[in-house]
Amino acid sequence: MKIIIAKEVFEKFHPQFAIAFLQVNSFDPQSKLEESCHLLQEQERLVQLLFHKNTKKYHELISNWRVVVEGLKGKHYSTSLEKIMRTVLSKRTLATKNSLQNLVYYIALKYFVPVGIDDSKSIDHDLTFSIATGVEKGGSFRKLKKGELYYKDKKGIIATRLDYWKSSRTKLRKNSTAALIHIEAVPPITLENLKKMAQELSTLLKTFCYARTKLVILVKEDNQRVF
Repeated sequence: MKIIIAKEVFEKFHPQFAIAFLQVNSFDPQSKLEESCHLLQEQERLVQLLFHKNTKKYHELISNWRVVVEGLKGKHYSTSLEKIMRTVLSKRTLATKNSLQNLVYYIALKYFVPVGIDDSKSIDHDLTFSIATGVEKGGSFRKLKKGELYYKDKKGIIATRLDYWKSSRTKLRKNSTAALIHIEAVPPITLENLKKMAQELSTLLKTFCYARTKLVILVKEDNQRVF
């Protein structure tokens, strides 16, 4: 599988946009499930103590993901991070019956970054991150707005707006044994910090799920790689 971040992403979304990809194989999603739930729920409680909806501190956090891209200038750009923050601040848990998914949520909440996950065996050929021209169609035949960030494979669009909307086609199943996780970053998150986040997640996955992992980070100067 080749993963590509199209050049226009850096031109129209952010020149310092970066994505860390973790290819995860041979993992046990049920291993140490109770422990993974506990770890996640401890982080949820910490977030609930630190933040409240409609407070300055919360909006400052989310503002790091307010972007100016063609067609979206001056508009709020929602991401998967905002989606899970709303859940947690509504006193609902993100915990699932899948240890890998719980650990992904844990990292997203610990570092306040959008994190996406797909069953890598459900991805058809190459994976491309690009910017919508206004004619592409996502879920329920909704047209993507011009300038909207999305990624796709050969069969079609998988997710838009930093995983705010996600197709069910590549979601993890009970019998999934291979996954592709991606962590997205823009300043003030540095490449060094992004790498540390991904390495921490890799270590957790090996410890909790006995997984094998491979890490790749794509940036403007190195925008494609074959897994």
